[in-house]
Amino acid sequence: MRNLFLIILVLLIACSCSKQDISIFNREKPVVVIGDEKFYKKDIVEFVFFEIPEVEPATLNDKEFQKEILDSFIKHKLLVAEARKAKISLDKKLVKDVYKKLNNGNVDKDSNEASEKLMEEKLIAQKFLNSKLKDYLKITNEDLLAYYREFIKSRTGKTYYHILQIVNEDKLKVEEAYKLIKSGKKFEDVAKEFSTGPEAENGGDMGVIDLENFPPVFDVIKHMKKGEMSKLISSEYGYHIFLLKDIILSENPSFEDVKEMLYDELIDAKKDQFLEEYLKEMMKNVKIEVNPDFDFNADNSTNSKK
Repeated sequence: MRNLFLIILVLLIACSCSKQDISIFNREKPVVVIGDEKFYKKDIVEFVFFEIPEVEPATLNDKEFQKEILDSFIKHKLLVAEARKAKISLDKKLVKDVYKKLNNGNVDKDSNEASEKLMEEKLIAQKFLNSKLKDYLKITNEDLLAYYREFIKSRTGKTYYHILQIVNEDKLKVEEAYKLIKSGKKFEDVAKEFSTGPEAENGGDMGVIDLENFPPVFDVIKHMKKGEMSKLISSEYGYHIFLLKDIILSENPSFEDVKEMLYDELIDAKKDQFLEEYLKEMMKNVKIEVNPDFDFNADNSTNSKK
């Protein structure tokens, strides 16, 4: 992917300048201007491949994708600028260690310098956000209880089934198995002899299952009573006989059981809400110029928007 990143950068340069022109990105008109700071095509390309390393080259031509990337780029740079104003800093060694770890220890100076810089910006922005969020993210027990009540409202108890199965592609063998069970033989013993399913050695016992995770042929179990055995049922897998051993109704979890999970969910929701509101407010107070016709290969000029 690093090679692909370099190839695209080379193509961007080649389509816009001569071989001797080593300052092409500085001579272009900016793609984005935030306050007094100007950002060029190179900055956007580096940001794309940092955020989405596996992005397909064809995706770069998608206008909606370009719009989303520019929006993300602007928000990122706004947060970084605010962090710098607040004098947020990081240990350079920490940044290098984090970057190295994320890249499995492979650090190529030529191709990763920009990515390491973006990593540092991300960490600084996150540290800044964490400091701003301290007061905003205070969650009381009353908040959690209210969230729990909403959680329970939207949740319906699930039903699980303990079933045994005999399955075989040979219909005659399944019919014989059915007759033997009807004549008084134990389902488990017959399953061991006639079933070809992976659970056959356990007497056809599939354990307690959630029917949502199984093929449609298993839906017949929903209409069976505890202890009841089905007739022969055909499917793309062969012929089945089911024995419904038990029906287990799940109960809604207690507040204490899910308190920690709900806390994490509420924190995430509040973070998203805070970030959206905070960035919206920042964008009102900073002059932002964006080229609406930005293209990864086209020569760009800057149009203004507030």
